[in-house]
Amino acid sequence: MDIERRELRITPYSNDEMTFANDDYAHQEQQIREGYGGYAVLVSVEDVRALRGAFPNFYADTERFVFSIRSFIGERGIDFAPISIR
Repeated sequence: MDIERRELRITPYSNDEMTFANDDYAHQEQQIREGYGGYAVLVSVEDVRALRGAFPNFYADTERFVFSIRSFIGERGIDFAPISIR
């Protein structure tokens, strides 16, 4: 994924091609280290539709984050203690 160029490249691999997938991933990581920019991930899912659940941050999905914060805070919210700035 290259944010500056607004490009996303997806390369599917079968289970039999995992060696190639790992080699390609290592190559992409090397390109990034050399300054080509972007992000590389190697994921394995049974169904492409499962990607959103596995990697919500790549879909800018803040719903899980908000849910986690609300679960932590609970129903009563947060009590803020007043502070004085001198």
